This record gives sequence, C-alpha cells and structure tokens, in this order.
Amino acid sequence: MTPEERRSEAGLYTALSRATPGTPQARDAAERLDTFRRLLYASHPELQLQRADFAPAGLERWRSLLSGDRAALLEFFVLPKGAALFVVRKDAVFAFRLAMDEKALESAVRRFRQQLAFRDVTEGALAQGLGRSLMGQAGRALANTTDWVISPDGPLWEAPFEALEDSAGKRVLETHAISYSPSLTALCAMRDRSRAPGRTELSLFALANPSLVEAEMEAREIAALFPAERTEVAVGDRANAEVFLREAPRAELVHVAAHAEFNAASPLYSSLQLGPDGAGETRLTAAELLRVPLRARVVVLSACETARSGSGEGEGLMGMGWALAGAGAASSVLSHWKVDSAATAFLMLRFHMELMKGQTPAGALRAAALATKKQPAFAHPFYWASFAVFGDGLR
Repeated sequence: MTPEERRSEAGLYTALSRATPGTPQARDAAERLDTFRRLLYASHPELQLQRADFAPAGLERWRSLLSGDRAALLEFFVLPKGAALFVVRKDAVFAFRLAMDEKALESAVRRFRQQLAFRDVTEGALAQGLGRSLMGQAGRALANTTDWVISPDGPLWEAPFEALEDSAGKRVLETHAISYSPSLTALCAMRDRSRAPGRTELSLFALANPSLVEAEMEAREIAALFPAERTEVAVGDRANAEVFLREAPRAELVHVAAHAEFNAASPLYSSLQLGPDGAGETRLTAAELLRVPLRARVVVLSACETARSGSGEGEGLMGMGWALAGAGAASSVLSHWKVDSAATAFLMLRFHMELMKGQTPAGALRAAALATKKQPAFAHPFYWASFAVFGDGLR
C-alpha cells in the first residue's frame, strides 16, 4: 500500500469507529470503507489474501476447485462438544457428525503425532482408530475418490491424514493424493491470487543451509534435473536472506533445505534459518515471507532436522503455508515434524522428478512418498508421511 492508501484506510476506519451503530452516519461510513477496500484489493490482489478478507465463495465456486469426479473437498469443524465433516463432490454435498469432541480429538491426534515423530512401531492401532473416527462415516460419500483437499480445524491441523488407515486397512496415502487449505474459500482466493505460469526467469531456485547434513547434495541433485541456464543454486555463504529475496521471485520452483522453527503461539513468527548463525542475515520469518513477490508454482521447505519438536503445533505449519500463499506461491510443501536427512533427500529428489512428469504437487508428493515407503529403511510413516502439500495442490 502507498502512504496515501494507508492514510485513507486509517481515516475511514476512524470515521466508522466514531459513528453511532445503526445511524445513517455509520451506514455511510461502512459503505465508504467497503468501496475503498474493493478498489484497494483490485489494485493489490495479494493484500486481500494476506488479510484473509473475503466472503464465503459459495458452493458452485467451491465445486470449481474439483479436478473431476474423483476429487473431493473435506472440510472439518471442531467445537467444544462435537465435530463435523462436510464432503463436497461434483454432484452432491454430504454432512456428518463426528463422535469425538474437541478434547478427545486433541488427545488422540497429539498421541498419534508423537508416535509417528518418535518412530513408535505400535502407531498402527491409533492410525486405524483415528481414521475411522474422522472418515469412517463418510465411506460412501468418498467412494471412488483419489484426490482430496482437506480443510482441518483446531487440533486436526496436527493430524497427518496421509498416515491414517481407512476401513480396508490401507494408509490414506496409498489411495489418495492430499493437499491442505485453511478453508475452501481460502483455496478459491489462492487460486485467483497465484500468478500465471511462464512469467519466471528460472525453472528452479534452490538454497541449502550449509550446516545441514546432506542439504547441499540434495539441492545440487535436484538442480541437475533442470537446464543449467535456468537454475540457480545458493549454497555456502550465499545461503542467506539477501540471496533468497533476490532470486526466489524469479523462479517457477523454489526449494529450500534449511532449519525451520515453528511458533504455534504466533504462527507468522515461525521462521526459516537459511544459513549458519553468525553468517549475516540468514533468518526469515513467515511475516517477512508474506511480503516476498513469489511467482512459484511450488515452494518446497525441505526443513531437514527442524527445530520443531516431535509434538509441535500444526498452526506453525499453517502460518508458514499461509505466508507463502499470500506471497504468491500456488502451493507449498512443508514438514509435519523434525525429519530425517537421508529420507528427505530421497523423497525430495523423487518429488521433483514426478513434477517434471506432469504430476500435480499433491500427486507428485504421493508418488515420492510411496517410493520412500518401499525402502526397507524408510518403511515407518515417520519417514514417508513427514511432508504435506499446502494450497492449490491439485493442479
């Protein structure tokens, strides 16, 4: 916003706050503020998404997000005394009341995350029980689907749905490509906001924190998949905020192998540690990422050995994903928990290979995760369910 726009908006808010509610003066002030905001968002479309200032998109608009008859939108609502699941398909909408309340869901999800994050071999029982509690009633509504957009709520932001089991005893990832969004209306705004492809100068910008084991090798192996003249790799002392801010807006794909610290209390203060401490300006918060003019189809935060604990809050992931969406990224790939370097390097190389075959981000992550799962050393879901797609992952 320009200084004049900031002053105008502040003046309109002041006029509205000073008017007596229900009076003609209040209605006039509200109308003038509404008109100003519509014009403001027409000039700065990214601002509307950053502020999440949009009305519900409506059923037909939500259905337009579906890529076909095999796609479904799953939106959860969690309340203190209960929870609900709404399933949107091309031809119908279904509603289900879940038996678990907020406290029960929070307890079950947290135990499941801890089991996965600490490689507990007994996690299968809870994977099955939680899967049935969340989606068991929706079996018919979700029949013949292969692509899901999940909008969690409350404690469900901590739930790695990919690792849950269905009624047939299969992991959800085995049969479905999954992406996450704060809401269906937010996803509509993300799709409208994302810039058209083909306006980038680089196919890939990759950055690797030199203090991370295998990070530079991961970045260089991925970069080798792309034409050298359209690839930029920042390693060593070039792994810093200045280089990221200059190069990331030029790239169609952005891959960052770095430390991440997730702040559940203030999600927009979650941060990326791009380089070692003492090496200059190497830290970027989610709030700072929000202002980077990205044009990327996908931003990958391959946060190897993150500072996030095994039982960290899901709101940190949402804050980082929301920041990247507000900055202009169509989708992002983020870690659920502190991850293993070797498994991550294996998974990420295959993820980019699948993208190059024309897969959607959600489809590419699923294929990469399944390839990782087949490796004997990485068979536990700690390794293959550690990443999730946030945003517009189905195109």
